[in-house]
Amino acid sequence: MVESFPTTSLPLIGYFPKKIALRPDWLKTPRVTAIRSASGCCSKGPDNWIEHWRHNELWLYSTQAAAIAVVPAADRSQFELHAYRMLPAVFNKGERQPVELPKMEVESPQQDFESVGFDAVACSCGSGFECSPLSCNSMADEIETNEHCLLRTLAFAEEIALRFSLEEPEPGPYYVVEILRRLTSIVDHISDLVAAELALIEDHLRVESLKTFLVIPRQEERDWDYGVPDTRYAYWVVAEVRDRGILLVYCEHGFGPEMPWGFLFANKPQAKTLGMDSQWCWYLEEAFIRSGLWDGPVKEDEEWNLSPEERFQRG
Repeated sequence: MVESFPTTSLPLIGYFPKKIALRPDWLKTPRVTAIRSASGCCSKGPDNWIEHWRHNELWLYSTQAAAIAVVPAADRSQFELHAYRMLPAVFNKGERQPVELPKMEVESPQQDFESVGFDAVACSCGSGFECSPLSCNSMADEIETNEHCLLRTLAFAEEIALRFSLEEPEPGPYYVVEILRRLTSIVDHISDLVAAELALIEDHLRVESLKTFLVIPRQEERDWDYGVPDTRYAYWVVAEVRDRGILLVYCEHGFGPEMPWGFLFANKPQAKTLGMDSQWCWYLEEAFIRSGLWDGPVKEDEEWNLSPEERFQRG
């Protein structure tokens, strides 16, 4: 049974993909069916994720797409995407002290995330979450948890973090983290973005034309020419015309998130990079028109000529 928890006001600190492990043999409580702790000891992240070196200051990812990008494409169906909120406090030697979290721009989760509970997790080295005693040390056998091996309320999580900081089943200090899981896949998320863009297009014939080129979103990667040398960014192909070598894409990096929709070329030598600024747009409709795939009429005063600020805040 999946439980739902009320959303808290804890600061959002990032995202991370997890391959969820079932309850291990050393944990005896029948309440727990799977491990969704903040720790990566049981339910692990993808191999070599750290080598991408795209994480934020708390060793998570600031966008959902960045988190998914470190999972090999063939393995993505095996992973859940988790979001994390952290209580701005540290529990050490039986004392609770306020702590200032790093200032980070983290993408807000959409409505397809649900909270699955709270964890009291050790973090002694300042390099991400370490052990979660509820699962790593079988403390869930004596402390009541939910089916995810997590605590049901923030208040109880604070109580347990204080206890762990005194007993130290693992070296502290300890932090309280809320875990949220995504209920839909990242492919569904990109498909939802495409649907939202289609809904903005007023010309019915243009919508139907664009739909003929849509594909199931797939992720690819190219060089980014405007930053640090050898920088590469992942993007999502949402439409394709193979005989013309044109792709319509979505990318949160590079010229995104301000202009996340673009058109790329699949033929060499242009196929190596994310292109120029003139290839990136505010809207999918704009990318469709500028790519040359739309051969119908275009008026000078159409809505896609306006920035999102002008377009959606008028009136």
